[in-house]
Order: sequence, then structure tokens, then C-alpha cells
Amino acid sequence: MQTIESQPQGWEAILIYENQIELIQHDFWTEKEIVMTCNHNEIKAVQYSLHCIEQVFKSMQYRVILTRSDNTTAVYVLGKWKTNESLIERIMQVLFHVKRLQLQITTIHIQGKLNSTTDSLSRLCRPRNYALKD
Repeated sequence: MQTIESQPQGWEAILIYENQIELIQHDFWTEKEIVMTCNHNEIKAVQYSLHCIEQVFKSMQYRVILTRSDNTTAVYVLGKWKTNESLIERIMQVLFHVKRLQLQITTIHIQGKLNSTTDSLSRLCRPRNYALKD
């Protein structure tokens, strides 16, 4: 099971697999990605999480992954593999990773208030969040 969270400053992904082993991945958006819509970035977070945890997916016995998100557009797009023109490039990149890793993705929507783990992780202080003034 994978839970995705996209925030204005970056993304978080939590993967729980086999014996409840939990992997947490996160990163910041680039300057170009910061100005993208939340729908673009939520799907981009799925793509990044697939890429970052690729070795885990390759070693998994099961090839089905449950992806949970609080973004209804991302859940719909990943569930139906249909989207409007603005998200085509993003969804094609995710589809590329899914096919290459021979995965099947099932998506479910979780309400934002139930998304407490990734929500709280995305609000943690990161080293790049603060800088000393000269």
C-alpha cells in the first residue's frame, strides 16, 4: 500500500509492504514544479514515488499496489487512465513506470482528515526550510 501526499513545497510517499515494513520517501519540488497545479503535482508525486522505490517493487512477490491519495482528480485519472490534455504528459510518465515495473495500480480516495500520517510528515521541518540571514 502506498500513500501519496503533495504539498506546495514538496511531496511525500509512504510504502507499507510485506511484513508492515514502512518506507518513507520525500523531496522538494523544483522551481518549475512549484508553479504547477496541485493535480499535476499529485500525479508527479506518484511518478517520483514509483521511481524512488523501484528496487522494492522489483523484489515484491505481488505486482499490485494500492495507491491512496486525498486528491480526487489523481485518484480518478490513475484509476481510469483517462485525463484531459493538461495531465496527459504526467499520466504517460506514470504509465511508463507502471508498465516497466509490471505493476497494476489500484487507487482509492482518502479524505484529507484521514490522511494524517503523510499530512503530518509533510509539515515536518526540513533542512532547506530555514536559512540564517547574513
